[in-house]
Amino acid sequence: MSNMNRRAGLAYHTPTGLFWVALTGLYAVITWWGVARAHMAVTATADTVLFIGAGLCCFVAVMDAEDAWSNFRRQKRLAVICGMLLGVSLAAGLVLGWWAAA
Repeated sequence: MSNMNRRAGLAYHTPTGLFWVALTGLYAVITWWGVARAHMAVTATADTVLFIGAGLCCFVAVMDAEDAWSNFRRQKRLAVICGMLLGVSLAAGLVLGWWAAA
């Protein structure tokens, strides 16, 4: 792999990775705040709204995949990956937030 391809890959994947790390951190902070202050209804609502917002971002990214209509396999693969990342990010954020509040 050439140095130029490595830089292009890093420039492409870094913002995506930061998005998922930030999303997990937001879940953790919201959960920590809600558990520590016994505001579970607010926590559940905020986590749900954040999950739906991230899901909409994933939907836009999947629909914007290159040649989305002519390359249905790529679009489906991106949708599955985004769904798995959404679930893992939510679960990790909830566990981290609960653990930090305990």
